[in-house]
Amino acid sequence: MLLRPLLLVSIVLAAVTASAQYGSLAENVGPVDSHYAVSGVVRDSHNNALSGVRVELQSTETGRTVASTFTYGNGTFEMTDVPRGHYEVVATSGLQEARSRIDYPGSGDITLRLAVDSAADKSAGDANAVSLAQMKVPGKARKLFQKAISAFKMAKLDDAFTFVQQALGMYPDYAQALALRGVMNMQRGETQKAEPDLQKAVELDYSDDTTYVALASLYNTEGKFDNALQILDRGMSVHPNSWQALSEKARAEIGKQQYDAALKTLAKTDHYAPPTVAYLHLFRAKALSGINNKAGAMAEVEKYLEMEPNGSNAPVARKMLAELKGTAEEARK
Repeated sequence: MLLRPLLLVSIVLAAVTASAQYGSLAENVGPVDSHYAVSGVVRDSHNNALSGVRVELQSTETGRTVASTFTYGNGTFEMTDVPRGHYEVVATSGLQEARSRIDYPGSGDITLRLAVDSAADKSAGDANAVSLAQMKVPGKARKLFQKAISAFKMAKLDDAFTFVQQALGMYPDYAQALALRGVMNMQRGETQKAEPDLQKAVELDYSDDTTYVALASLYNTEGKFDNALQILDRGMSVHPNSWQALSEKARAEIGKQQYDAALKTLAKTDHYAPPTVAYLHLFRAKALSGINNKAGAMAEVEKYLEMEPNGSNAPVARKMLAELKGTAEEARK
């Protein structure tokens, strides 16, 4: 029994930013009105706007990155659905870094200044260069994509699909729109339609870690674990600390019955994943069961059920727990 995480929560709802760049925002918890947007601008030492700069939102309480994006061509950025809390906004370009501490809600727009000359600095590397391709997306296509995301969040899937189709009709090489359409086709069980979209999204924008995650999730769902690991290795060369990528890597390793490797991957995932991601406990339970640590596996399943007693994976978790208890009782006889 191969567990499947909430793909749409971990990839789409938790990752989309207003710049149409998927990031790594934690799962939404609590009511919608308890979440906010963090926005601002990144400028150089001469007050010029800097585009293609990676901006991360880090929790000052846990040290984890809870969201990330890249700046627009005018230097602005925005990260949506940010939970209430204390954060540090970090902009990086090459070896240069700028930070600003904020409390949300309560902070206005943020201005970060990097000690670089935008006319001369070329140190941002390939990841930033590729992210600039996102800036080529026409504004109308971006707006349609945002409408698709809004409809998707409200479970208006037909509307979301219509909007994403319109966005792709306007700009066929829109990587994030292709990824979203691929994910929606996965939800429909139409994997043959999903795979080419996700593959193209990866080729168009290899700096976007969540396109890799979506494609790897598709491969894992199809039992193509080697394919999943191959695409994740490529993606994680750009984003080695993406918790979504790490969780899919663990899922593939579990599928290949490489349980010790999966446990090591999950240990690393814990450093980066938000503490609210419950399904990781089920992954760990599966890996522990694979190495015959039934007690540890049961404890992990129980942790999951404490966090999400009515979650979509709860029936699977209860079945797993019953099987583990049955096996333990047989062993005691």
